[in-house]
Amino acid sequence: MLSSINLNDKSYEELLAEALAQIPLYTDEWTNFNVSDPGITMLQNLTAFNVLQQESISTVSDAIRRRLLSLAGYSAKENCPACILVQNPLGESLSLPAHYRLKAGSLSFETKAAISTNPWFLKAVYTGKTGDYREITRLVSTKSSSAATIFGDEPDVQNALYCILDTEPKPESELVFWAQVSGDENRAPFSGDGTDPKFSEISWQYYTENGWQDMDFYDGTCCFLTDGEIRLRFGSAPAALFPETDVYGPAIRCRLISHEYDVPPRLKSLSGNLFPMFQQTTSAAVFSLFGDDSVSLCSSLAALGNIFVYCREEQGGDYLPYAEAPERFRGGGRFYTLSILEDGVQINFDLERFGFAPFASEDSVLICCYDNEMLHHRALGPVYGYDNQEISLEHVSGLVPQELALLVQLPSHEEGEAPRFRLVRPDSEDKDEICYSVLSEEGKILIRRPTYDGICSLFLAQCVTTHGQAGNLRSGAVLQLLGGYDGTETIREFFVPSNGFGGQSFETAEQLRLRFTSDMRGSGSAVTAADYEALAKSASGLCIHKVKAVVFPKENLVKLVVKPYTDKRRPELSPLYIRQLSAHMEKRRMLTTRIELISPRYVRIDLDAKIFVKPHFEKAREEIINLLQSLLDYETSDVPFGSWVRFGEIYGALSRLPCVLRVDSLRLKPEDRQNLTVVSSDFKLADNALCYPGEINLELSNLVSKNR
Repeated sequence: MLSSINLNDKSYEELLAEALAQIPLYTDEWTNFNVSDPGITMLQNLTAFNVLQQESISTVSDAIRRRLLSLAGYSAKENCPACILVQNPLGESLSLPAHYRLKAGSLSFETKAAISTNPWFLKAVYTGKTGDYREITRLVSTKSSSAATIFGDEPDVQNALYCILDTEPKPESELVFWAQVSGDENRAPFSGDGTDPKFSEISWQYYTENGWQDMDFYDGTCCFLTDGEIRLRFGSAPAALFPETDVYGPAIRCRLISHEYDVPPRLKSLSGNLFPMFQQTTSAAVFSLFGDDSVSLCSSLAALGNIFVYCREEQGGDYLPYAEAPERFRGGGRFYTLSILEDGVQINFDLERFGFAPFASEDSVLICCYDNEMLHHRALGPVYGYDNQEISLEHVSGLVPQELALLVQLPSHEEGEAPRFRLVRPDSEDKDEICYSVLSEEGKILIRRPTYDGICSLFLAQCVTTHGQAGNLRSGAVLQLLGGYDGTETIREFFVPSNGFGGQSFETAEQLRLRFTSDMRGSGSAVTAADYEALAKSASGLCIHKVKAVVFPKENLVKLVVKPYTDKRRPELSPLYIRQLSAHMEKRRMLTTRIELISPRYVRIDLDAKIFVKPHFEKAREEIINLLQSLLDYETSDVPFGSWVRFGEIYGALSRLPCVLRVDSLRLKPEDRQNLTVVSSDFKLADNALCYPGEINLELSNLVSKNR
């Protein structure tokens, strides 16, 4: 799969010429090479057959490639809609139905369920401890160019983040925030698989008349170390006004309980009053409801009026179709009355009037809704009973397989029998139900197991399409509610403070092959020194600056020298880093190889120099010191462990400065000679050592005067 020999690299004429050239090597009696000779005719036929065979072997179809890769555990990624968090316009209380649609250019975003939001916003934001609050309300704007250390430059468990709301939230209501952090560019992504480091423990609380009360919360920021979503839920006790800050209002706070932060968390912006929307277009939707005398459906799609109703009249039975009763209808039958609401429909059943009604249980009422286009394509045709029958879905591209559902009309066995229906999801494991798969690339349905005796008919019950990765919008996008006479007038705009996430497009066979080859060539196991270094840097959630793997073959030992990114000078490995790296590398090391994690050694290098400078350079000393500090700073630069400190390079760099006339003398003085080797006038640092500039003594002179 990674690389194969191309057998189809020669033409028919070339292969025939090679075959004719081989004849004298096998016999000297065959002298007639004319096309009329039967032997030549047979040779031509065999050559043509060989060409066809080689072409067939060299040609691997997409279906074969997918099956081969599935044996290695690789299957194509399917279409998946992106999710974004949309901000409620300030001062408005919104009640949005399911399938409420907003536009961003040609992309459609929908709500999956009915949403009700409260008209609140962040009135003020503070950080600090009790009695000592620092206002950082500027973070409410996503255009803020500065960040705030919400728990202090040196995080303290007494510090907290305080958010003041403008209105009192309802008990047991939910708040959704999007936090954008600063300084996470050097951090490896968090994997979210349960192995991520836990740098701190936090709690969210809200203020009541009895003091602070804990809240249920979901933190997608890993304690403010990466951009993410924060969901908070109030308790049953009502919120109260917080009296200690300059701005009064209901308050919530994030309190730091314990921490092992490598880098203090810096918050760049905090956006509130958000609700989720998904980049998808729903052309057909199905709803399962409790069997009651009256059912309501809050959906923009249902409000179009293109609905079909099916009901169960006994526990676990099949669905039977119901129709809307005509006006002034006085007869009986399976009928319902319909009321079109602003954001949905209301359906009423009357057992006494019509003689039929749904059974009072869960999922007894099934409602299928369609848009004006899909209404004409809901009937998909018959299932004839043979395996792997393909049914094409017309006018559909970008299918979301897990969102597709079919309604199966069962074969009728008695004349006059009411049609019976069943709702079937993809890849059903129930042997009594029809089993089908969704071919999202081709826009088809593959019937894998027909199951039912006789010919049954299929109807589309639910269909959702998406643009996949294109829906992963960047923060700052604006969604528009369109309307007006021609549907192009912007009625309302919604701001999107979050990045889109989760959007995935269907993976073609070539993309799947490239992902497979990339993984195969990657460092999944630690074998070479480069593997150990690459794997250590990829440890989820850690900020790794430099890694050096030192191999001791006779001892089956690999020593890993690791320097983390921190705000502190000359950092060492913390206990948390040692735990995380040990667990990360343990799964990937060779069975008999031992791994030892080592903190860096830092060597201070002092410098004495006597330099003649040119006149009229007032900042000569500053320029020279800055240059020397940068040349000797192997700690913060990208110079690797175990590098050389070259006397000649430092001398040459000084001589090339515009302000320097000549370097009269230069002396390097390492403080610790145990972690370096002196070679002539150069220093070779140990494999676990980095140097940093110490005391720099300069004697600057020119032709007129001398300065110290």
